[in-house]
Order: sequence, then C-alpha cells, then structure tokens
Amino acid sequence: MSELIYSGANSDFFVSMKKYIKLSGEISIPDVLGLRDPNIIYDLQLKVNSIYPHLFNITATKSQNKIAKLTTIMQKKGEKLLKKVSVISQPPIICHGIEIKEPGMQLTPEATLALAVEYEALKKLEDTSRKRIKRAKTNNEYMKNLKYKLHEEKDQELLNNWIQKTLEETNIGSTIFVSTDQYLTSIYIQPCLTCHNLDLSKKKLDVHRIGHNLQIKIKCKICQGITEYSNESPNAQFSSLAAGAGLVGGVNRQQLQTIFSIIGITAQSSKGHYHNKQNEYLEKINDEAEISAQIALTKAIAHIKAKGERILPTSFDCSWSHCRNANQASGELIYQGNLDGKRKKTLSIFNKIKTNSIFFIIGYDHKPVIAFATAEKPRKLKKRNGQEYEVFHGNHEKISRQMEHAILLRIIEKIVPVLEAAEVLLDIGVDGDLNSNKTLNNIPCVSKVYVDLKHIGKNIRAKIAKSSMWKEYENTIMTYYNSCVYAASGRKLDENKITVSDAELEKVQIDGLVAHLSDDHSLCWDEVCWRKENPDIQLKAPHLKEYTSNQREKFRQFLKECFYIPTKQSLITHIRTSYNEAFNRVKLCFQDKKIDYWKTYSTRHALAVLQYNNGLLNMLKIARSACNIPYFSETDEKNISKIAEERKKQNQRNSNDIAKQNEERGKKIQEQKTNLETFDWDKDFVPYGRNVQEKIKAKEFEPTFAKHILDFEKIQKCLACKAFPKYSPLGLCRYHEFCFKYGWYQEFPNKQYIPPPQNLIANPPTSYDILVKMFGYQEFQDMQEIAISSYVNGKHTFISMRTGAGKTMCYWISAILRGGLTVVISPLVSLIDDQVIETIAAGIGCASIYTGKHQPPQYFEKVFSEIAIGLIKILYITAESFINNSSFTRMLLNFAKYAPVSFVIDEVHCIIECKHFRESWSKLRKISTFFPSSPIMMLTGTCKESDAYLILENLGLASNDVAFIRGLSFSRPELTMKMHPKSTKEKTIGEIITLLKELNEGKCIIYCPTVRICDDVYEQLQEKSGLGLPMACDNEELTSLNIYRETRKKIVRTKADAQHLLDWLIIRGMVKILINLYRPNPNGNMLQTNIHIVGVIEGVTAIVMEKNWKIWLCYSRR
Repeated sequence: MSELIYSGANSDFFVSMKKYIKLSGEISIPDVLGLRDPNIIYDLQLKVNSIYPHLFNITATKSQNKIAKLTTIMQKKGEKLLKKVSVISQPPIICHGIEIKEPGMQLTPEATLALAVEYEALKKLEDTSRKRIKRAKTNNEYMKNLKYKLHEEKDQELLNNWIQKTLEETNIGSTIFVSTDQYLTSIYIQPCLTCHNLDLSKKKLDVHRIGHNLQIKIKCKICQGITEYSNESPNAQFSSLAAGAGLVGGVNRQQLQTIFSIIGITAQSSKGHYHNKQNEYLEKINDEAEISAQIALTKAIAHIKAKGERILPTSFDCSWSHCRNANQASGELIYQGNLDGKRKKTLSIFNKIKTNSIFFIIGYDHKPVIAFATAEKPRKLKKRNGQEYEVFHGNHEKISRQMEHAILLRIIEKIVPVLEAAEVLLDIGVDGDLNSNKTLNNIPCVSKVYVDLKHIGKNIRAKIAKSSMWKEYENTIMTYYNSCVYAASGRKLDENKITVSDAELEKVQIDGLVAHLSDDHSLCWDEVCWRKENPDIQLKAPHLKEYTSNQREKFRQFLKECFYIPTKQSLITHIRTSYNEAFNRVKLCFQDKKIDYWKTYSTRHALAVLQYNNGLLNMLKIARSACNIPYFSETDEKNISKIAEERKKQNQRNSNDIAKQNEERGKKIQEQKTNLETFDWDKDFVPYGRNVQEKIKAKEFEPTFAKHILDFEKIQKCLACKAFPKYSPLGLCRYHEFCFKYGWYQEFPNKQYIPPPQNLIANPPTSYDILVKMFGYQEFQDMQEIAISSYVNGKHTFISMRTGAGKTMCYWISAILRGGLTVVISPLVSLIDDQVIETIAAGIGCASIYTGKHQPPQYFEKVFSEIAIGLIKILYITAESFINNSSFTRMLLNFAKYAPVSFVIDEVHCIIECKHFRESWSKLRKISTFFPSSPIMMLTGTCKESDAYLILENLGLASNDVAFIRGLSFSRPELTMKMHPKSTKEKTIGEIITLLKELNEGKCIIYCPTVRICDDVYEQLQEKSGLGLPMACDNEELTSLNIYRETRKKIVRTKADAQHLLDWLIIRGMVKILINLYRPNPNGNMLQTNIHIVGVIEGVTAIVMEKNWKIWLCYSRR
C-alpha cells in the first residue's frame, strides 16, 4: 500500500485527514480509502480469496463479466446483421461465407462456447498485432535517429579515436575485405537496440542482396524491434564501384568476375545491372578527358611561346580496338616538349576553357596528350526475324583502314581554332603507314609533316626482303640509312652545324651508300662512316667492290625505290612517335582487346588520357565523382599516391636500364671504332720499359698472359721475369734458366735481378740445345732442323710439312735463336688463342692482337710494355691487324731499330684461297716492302708446288731468295683407296649410324657442302639413330675451339670451310671419324687433308661420299 501520511482516533478523523490528501472536488470515504482504485481492489480481493477461497473467485468473476460483455456485443452485432436482411429485397445475404437469415443461427451450448472462445482469441491476436505495429513504427523512427550515432557522446568520441588510431597504424583505406562468416557473425551477435536481447532464438532474420550490397534486418521477438544493417557506407554503392573498377582496371565483366571470384566474391551483379552502372560513368569521364587535353594544349602553347618559338612539335599515332579491321579506333596528339612540374589541385585559371573541373595539372610526368579522338562504326543488331536495327549511330562509316586518317582530321579540327587564336604553327610526326600529307598540306596552321623512322624502316625492310638479288644487303642498307637520319637530325639540333636539307639527306643515303660499298667514302658523313677517318679499316662484306658500273646502277635504282616516300614527308627531326607508342602501352591497360561492352570504348581511351596527363590519383577521383561517389579518405589518397610513386620509380628504373644498355652499347661500338687506332704504337719504348721495371720492383706486375698460368696469384714466380713459375733451384723459369746458362743476361726483363756467379757454357746454343733443354725432345722430326737453320740465318723459308710434323716448333726455336720479336700471322682467331696457350705452356712469352675484337687500349699498352722489356718473344696477329693498322706497322719499324723483327705466316696457302673474301691476305707483300731485311717463314701442310710460286709472287719474294723445305711425308704409300658405288640416301644414313655405333670414344665430324644439307643430315641422324646420340651442330663458320674441348657431343656437323679448325681437333685425337658427304676437289686441300690426317693419326678414318662413288681411305702403319 501507500506510505503512512496521517493517524488519529478522533471522531473527525476523515475531516482532519482531508487536508493531507491532494485531491480536488467532492471526496468520498471510499475515494480516501482507495477503494475505487482497480489495483487496490484487485489486491484486496486476492487477499480475501487467499483466506476464504469461496469468496471473491476472481477468475470466475472475470469470466462471467467477459461472457456478459461478449453476449451484449454479439446481440448488438446480430441485430445489425438482421437489419441488413430486412433492407435487401433479394436474399440470400452471404457475409464471410455465412448466410444471414432470420431468425438467426441456432447453436448448441457447446458450439456457442467454442465460438465465444475462438472470437476472444482472434480479438486478442488482433490487439497484439496492432500494438506490435505501433511499436515497430516507433522503433523505425528511433533507428533513423540512432543510425551511425551512439547513445553517449563519450562512447562516440572513444570510437572515433579507435578508428583513427587503427587507420594510422595500419594505413588501411576506406574499404577492406572481410570474410562473410566474420561479417555475419559480428552482425548477428549484436544485441537488440531496444531491449538488449542477445538470445538468437528470439530473433528473426530478413536478408536481401542487390548486386554487391547485403541488407540485413533483425527482428526481436521480445520487443518486436527491428534493426537494419548494410555492408555499404552511405553514398558508396559497391555495385557502381565494381562497374567503375572494370573501366579503370581495363578489364571486361568476365575478367572482373574472375578477379572477384578468386577473392571469394562469387555473388555478383547481373550483366544488365553491371553495364547500366557503367553507363553512369561515361559522359563525365569523357568530358573531364577533353578538359585535360585542352589544358595541356594551352600550357604547351604557353611553353613554346615562353621560349620565343612559334611552332608546336607534336606526334600522332593510332591504335585499333582489336585489329586493323576493327569497328573502333582511337588516336592522340602528343606534345613533344617537356612540361615538368608538380600536380596541384586547383580551379582552372584558363578563361578560354569553360569548366568546373578541379583537376588542373601544373606539371606532367610524361609528354602530355593535347588532343585525342575516336572513330567508331555504326553498331547494328538483328531481331529474331532477321531484320537489322541500329543501336549506335557512330561517327565513321568508311572502311577500317581509313579510320586513322579520319581520327587525325578530327584532332586537327579540335585544335585549329586554338592554334589560330594563339598564332602558332604545327609540326606533326606521323608513322610511315599514314599517307596524310595531301590533307595536312591544305591546313594553314600545319608547318611540316615528318615521317617516323621506325615505321618507314619497317617498310624499307619489307621491300628489301622481296629482292632475291639484294636481300643479303638488308642490314648494311638499314644501318647506313638509319645512321644518316640520326646524323641529319643531330645536325639540325646542333647550332654549330649547318642543317641538312631533305634532298641532301636523300643523296647521301642513296649515292653515298653506293659509293661507300664501292670503297669510295668521299660522300660519306663522318658520323656515319668510320673509314672516312680510318682508311686502314677493312670494308666488311657484302660490298660492291667487285661489281660493275651497271650492277652498281641497278643497286642505286633499287635504293631509290626502297627509300621513296610517297607523301614527301621529312625525316630530319627529333620528333618520334615512340612517345605515342609509350602512351599506347598505357592505353592497353584500359582498352583491353576483349572489351565486352562497345559503349565504353571511348571512355576507356579517355581514362588513359586522364591517367597519362593527370596521374593515377586524379584519374580515380574523376571516376568516382562521375558516379556521385564521395572522394577518397586521406588514407586512401596517401596509399594511392604511394602506388603511383612506385609505378613511377619502376618506370624510371626501366628507363635507366634502357639508357644504361644503350650507353654501354654505344661505348662498345665506340671502343670497336677507336680501339683500332686508340693506342699510339709510335710511342718510345724506353719510358714504357721503365714503367714495367717500377711495377716489377713494387711487386705489382702482372703479364697479359697471366690468365693462362694456373694459380698465377699463388705460385712462386721467376726472379728474372716475375711472370712464369719457378722451374730451377736458381729460382728461374725454364726459358730464363736456359738464358742464364749461356750468359744471355740481356733477356732478363727484371733488371733488378743480379744472377749468381756460375761457369757459363762457352759455345753459343744450337737449335738442338734448345730442343733438348727447353722442350725436352731428343731428336728433330722430318726436316725441322734444316728449316730452322735456314730461317735463323736470315733466309726466307717456305716449309711444306704434313700436319703434326712440328711446324710450330720451327718458329719457336727460331724465335729464341734470333731474339727480338717474332710476328706470327694466323688465319683464325681461335687458332691464335690456342697457339698462345701452347706457347705459354712451353715457357715462351707471347701475346695476341686481333683487329675488331674487344681488346681495350689498356691491353695494347700492356702488350707494348712487355715487348719493350723483352718479355714477349712471339706476337700472334691476324692479317687484318697487320695490314689495316699503319700505326702498328710503325711500332714494328721502331722496334726493329733496337732488336730484330721476324715474320711467320702460318697456313700461308690462305693467300691463294682466302684472297676473295679476306682481302688482307692478298696484301701481305707489305712485309717485304717495309721489312726487307726481316726473314719470312711460310708454313703450310697442304700446298701444291704451283701454288707455292703464286704465294711467293704475291709476297714479292723471288724464288731464288727462298729456301724450300718439303717434308718427307707427302708420298703416302701406306694409303690404299677402294671405290664402289654410293648407296641411296637412306642407306647412307644407315651406314653412318652403323659407324657411330662402333664409335666408343672420340668424335665424328661430318662435312656438308651447304647449310641445308647440314640440317637435313643432322635431323635424320637424330630421328633414325635411336641411340640417343649427343650431337652438336654448328652450321656456320667455326670460330672457337672451346665448344669442342668442353663438349661431350659425339657428332659435330659443319660446313667444309672450317677445315683448319677441325684439322686441329683431329690431330689432337679428339676426332676418330671424318666423313665428307660430297666429293671434294681431288686437287684441293680437303682431300689432301683427309689423306695426311689418316696417315698421321692412328685410329682416324676418313670417309668421302659423293653421288656416284664412295672412297674409304684406309691407313696401314708400316
């Protein structure tokens, strides 16, 4: 009950208590006692009923009251229904499926009871539903006010702090990936916002998905409250962003579906919904791209005017959506100047460009796009009945090949008003496929049209490839042609040089090239032709030196046809469409070849322009604004800028790598050009000798041949030379120990070394002494001793000995006996390398020089120094090194003043055989001309007597002045020859395979006359042998022995022009079978080589096969 407010026993108790009761009006005693309050009455009844159960049965009372009330209500309702019957003239009357008629419905007491109970239940349910609806409306209104807010300001502030701290620590953007399980779990465990219910069994879910948006409604069964959730933030529709991602990411819908699917986002928008969302982007992006290009054009004009110029240099190129026959194409005009600077977000300050764009560019990372256009054919679809209807009008109805020209015209139309207003002219570079000069010449603001060198070069190569007569000149022609263009462009940019006209360029490209290949370099430019300043350099094949004037004129006319430019465009410019090609690579990021929605083509091109001009961040901002989506958060912009910076750095690294490669390539070319004469061989020997002595004293000396001495850094070196390892107890190498015994102290390179006293050999050494004490042999072979004696006594000596008879030993011993420097001329660089290795292994100091190889000037300087101190006794060179380098010749003449110079020509028969393709061999007369007192040793293993006299004549030597030393092994009675018809091609291959099966060790060499036959035989052997035979193929001229020393291949196939190199392999036992798949000239070297190789190397079989006969050259040792 209520609290006590008054107590007393007087008769006026109720009157006195009235003043304590806050009631107005008439107040009765039951009111004062609270007996009219329903709650008090109910409590009193319960209390009395608990004591006297038969009194105040509340449940029965309530039931009786409800029945009475229900009876009254039903009576009234029945009267109303019967009243309707009396009004209506045509019964029956049906209401809710029950016929209404007088006198009403007669029910049993049981049915009446059931009907009353059912009615009350339905009424209660109706009341409950009405209350729930009212409460739901209240909750909805409450949620609207509560959404994205918290109940308490303190919690809101804490939440904001947590969010900000997370963003700062993790650098996550405004949207993150979250797994479906985690997201739904975090939603479903949320309490009811009204009653804080956490019991999931007392909640009801209502989930809907539209595109990428997931809407969740949770209804509380306790309080009937409804809470709504969504994975999207306000104004950020993921379906729209996904459609925009397909545009800015350059992918079609299927590709984007695949990208999302690997992440786990597999429920995606339908095709129609996706493309409808993309449509929202198109117009805004296209407009922004046009604004960006207009701003770039305005800034480009301001840029050239600031430099006092009136011509705007640009380049144009076009690309198609799929191929040259595509329905869509896009092109752009790029300013060739540099507009460097930083991007800035500001309003446009150009009054001529009416725009509200906030993405204005102060500077550009690339050469900007100043205008662009697209060409699209009309698009038609077919109805079910086969009738076509147009869905897109397009702007180009002609063939696809004319799209490029149409795009260029549209671009010109856009910029002409701006150029005319600014009084600026246009220089434009186009590719070689675009015949646009006729149209462009009619436009007043176009100053000049330039053709791109890359494209015109491609066309020229295609023309050359069609010519069977001049096809082999392709690289020579293109190298000269491109060099002339670069030189002319360089002269145009150089203020100190006179600009070359187009006519002058054409003349030097055609007439100059014909003269150049004819070995007349008077028309050549210095930047193009090396021989103009270095006449000693040999002109490489192919050339026209052997051609007649008529043939040269045909070549000239051929060049004129190849170099002809129909539109008379100029090549002399620094404008290149390579910048357009770089933009095309950016464009490909947006205009994928598999675009599935044709309507987005122009917008994708616009996105490429925006990224190229405005940068990645601004392009993405524009794309979001096009769909009315808020800009990125601060963290988003920071992360996107970081991505753009990483891309920029990667591009810069790529550019630096390319520039470095080009620089290194240029250095190599320059070294190749200058190394021929960079080192001054005319220098005085004395200072260089002193420099080496100082290095020896400081223990810093390392000879040029150190790499050929095993563990050079670790070995104990000779005291007299500091180059070779110690050999004797005196601390000397083999050669200097020999010199010490005979008192040849002048041969010691180390002048600091003082030899100990010892009894010297009184008599001078003989060739036999050197043979025994230096090389460890006890007797000479064949005619070695006679040849050495003749040469040492200063007589020209022609030595013709079989391979392996010891011709090398002849000049080794002679070099020691004669002293000074012996120059050995060899035909192959590979042979020179091996001769150096063998000579060093024998303990004789030597070096090599070859023309055109990458031997730096430092190497030449070291060789010069080692010659000066007497360390190098033998110098191996090619004929080109001697003939083409006049400075080297002067060095030898200078050295001859101090010490003797001797010459050896190895494989001297090359003077006859190689004169047509190695011109230097026909000019070795220079030896006898410049060094008349120096003896020449001529070595050959395969030379006829008639050829020997031709060789002497070429060298300018009289036969009376030459000692002919002929080996004893040219008569070959131990050889027998058997002939029988050759088998078919298949059987021949089978015979070779049989031979290979019997070959347990060593290699087999198969000579073939042509590359085609080489390839054919090689393929058949690989296919039919079935042995898994390892094979090495070299269908070009062999230049290195390393592949044969190191390889484990069993078969080596080659052309026959590698004879000398393969002879070296054979005589060293590396080859056991030698097969000629054609008949060599019986008077030529190949047959002779086979004969003497078989005779000298036990275990080698030479086989010659030809169309109608076969020779087995068998050996028999006596």
